[in-house]
Formats: sequence, C-alpha cells, structure tokens
Amino acid sequence: MEEYPTALIVEDKEEQLDIRKDTFSNHNFQIIGVQNLKDALDKFRGSPAIDIVIIDINLNEGNDSDQTGVAIAKEIKLRKPSLPIIAYSGKADELSEDDAEIFKDLFLKGQFDRQGLNSKIVEWKAIATEYRKKRLEQASQSYKRFGGNSNPKHNDPKIESVREYLDEDHITVNKSPNGKPEEVIRAAGWTLKLLQAGLRDVDGKLIKLEVAVPFWLKKSGSDVFTVILHQHELVYATSDKKETSINNAIITMRGYFSKFKKKPVSELSEEESSLKEYLNVVFNEQVAG
Repeated sequence: MEEYPTALIVEDKEEQLDIRKDTFSNHNFQIIGVQNLKDALDKFRGSPAIDIVIIDINLNEGNDSDQTGVAIAKEIKLRKPSLPIIAYSGKADELSEDDAEIFKDLFLKGQFDRQGLNSKIVEWKAIATEYRKKRLEQASQSYKRFGGNSNPKHNDPKIESVREYLDEDHITVNKSPNGKPEEVIRAAGWTLKLLQAGLRDVDGKLIKLEVAVPFWLKKSGSDVFTVILHQHELVYATSDKKETSINNAIITMRGYFSKFKKKPVSELSEEESSLKEYLNVVFNEQVAG
C-alpha cells in the first residue's frame, strides 16, 4: 500500500518553497510549507502527523551567516528527538560538527541534478515511512495493553502524547496567558466536540456515558486526532475518520478504566489518578482502590 508521509518544509524564498512542495508532492508526500521560524514551530506544534522535516539552514537571504534553520531543528529535537530532519545548505562547512549531528542528512544545493534529487527524496521518503511505522507500532503496543487488538477494526490506532505538539501554556491545567486553556487550544487549531451522555454504539458494542464528554479534534494531514481536555497526555487517538477517531478514544478510556480496577492506587501516577477520578464520573462505576 502506498504511504503518504507528511513533510514539513521550511524555506524562506517563496518560489523555492513552491518548487520543493511540488517536487515532494510528486513523490506522494503530504506537504506543510512555511517560510520562517515562527511559522515552522507553530506548524510543528499544531500538526501531530509530521513524519519528516526539510529545513533550509539559512532563512535570511541578506545574512550569509544566518543559521535560523539550526535553531528550528534544535527546538524540534527537544520535543521529538527521533523525528528525522533533513538540512538544505549552500556550503558543505556551514554546520559545526555538533550541529551536523542534529540532522539525519545534509543536502547541498546544486550538488545533484533533478534525477539525483529525486533519488534523495526516495531515500528520505523511506526514512519518513520507517519513522511513521515505528511510531504506529509503539502506539499499537500501548493500545493492545487495553485489549484493543481484540477488535480487528481497532488494532492499529495511533495514540501519542499531545504534549509534544503544543506550547506549555496549551497543555498545563494552570492558567494560560489569557486564563483559559480551552481558548489557547482553540487558537492552536483544535475544535470542540461534545459527546452527549447516553448509549453509544462503538462497532456493535454499546458503551454508556453517564455524562457528556468533551473531545478536542484536529485534522492533520489525512488523520483526525482526538484528545480529552486535561487528559491528553494519556487519552489521545486518531484515525482517518472523525467518528472512528472518537471511538478509538472511547475504547482507550474504557481500557484505562479496566486497568485501574486491577491496579492499586499507590501504583498510579498523578496523571493516572486524575484520569481515574474522571473515568469514575464518565462511566459511573466504582474502581477498586
């Protein structure tokens, strides 16, 4: 099956950015293109599906010593150390030895003809696809702990930590700059879906929600991501369809609920304890402590 990894391409010159977007699109990449540091970090934090980053080292045409691309790469690596980053550079010695280690590959402008560039993109697509595969395998293993693999329709959800994609002000329960975390999350491109209380058919199994549950949804590439406000470090699911993504999140919630029945309170982390209390309300059942 053809893979369509998502590439974040950072290039300050609009014409060059358009060329690179077209070139990568021809290789079946999904493209997010930006021209500066701020937009690059905003898109990275707000686009959970990114599988590879392509960065021009010099993002200031008037300053030959500019290395804004390195600053972007370092910020990304802090949040996602394993995400592959490819550097575009005009000079072989533009990067220090330490900075060069940040990047998966270094592409020198003018080093290859079109055929050579296409060959490199094929290599990069393989790197991006492998990264995506490992990410999904890890997510699937987490999900299987909750019995998700018993249903073939839900044996490969993509559960990750939303923490990596939002500023600290987005994810903290403490006050955000405007005092309302919900408003900050909306500003990052998430929309609210309030699932009403009552019975919900999740692939033929009826699950009863005793209270309305607020889910936050975001379209990123071909995926729809679903998280629970203030619980997104633990409950985070995605699928190519909105309803399936929400159902995956519900299954994950039920999985945690079952886990907490068997696990002593003393063994729960602070985040798990908070989620346990919330799930008691959602499912209106007592969890053994």
